[in-house]
Amino acid sequence: MLFRSKGHEDFYESKTEEENLLSDILYSLVGIEGTLVRASAASGRFVVDQSVDISSRGIAEKILPSSDDFVSANQFSIAGTASYDRGVVCHALCAAFQELVREWMVFVAQLEHQKKLGRLSLQKCLFYVQEPSRTMSAWHPGFRWPLFDGFSSMGPSSDSAIPLMS
Repeated sequence: MLFRSKGHEDFYESKTEEENLLSDILYSLVGIEGTLVRASAASGRFVVDQSVDISSRGIAEKILPSSDDFVSANQFSIAGTASYDRGVVCHALCAAFQELVREWMVFVAQLEHQKKLGRLSLQKCLFYVQEPSRTMSAWHPGFRWPLFDGFSSMGPSSDSAIPLMS
């Protein structure tokens, strides 16, 4: 009979939890809820389950704002390209956002590939997400452009920390 110490079991449990959390983070990066990462009903933002280890949760919470930015950019790009009634400039801006969303999806697919090869950890994911996240965060979830006030039902919320441009 093979005996294992308590420490090894904790290691395997935490490793499995980290892998599950990483999978859920990758899902959230394309706007899909998982078991450990869910969209909060109150704020509409992705949050990590409180049962997750505090160090892993801390890293995940640094990655998740990118998920919120993706969802906002994706909603804006889909809603704005439905027709030309908002104008050609708005239509072109939404097309640019669609390109940004496509590039983000390719980036997430590359992260998923690294995970399948066993080369991706939470720390590496945080490192890889930082640079593309800056581009994605140019579309702040709370930012409203006066030109697109008609998009309030489909775009960012009006209760923004960033004031309206004048």
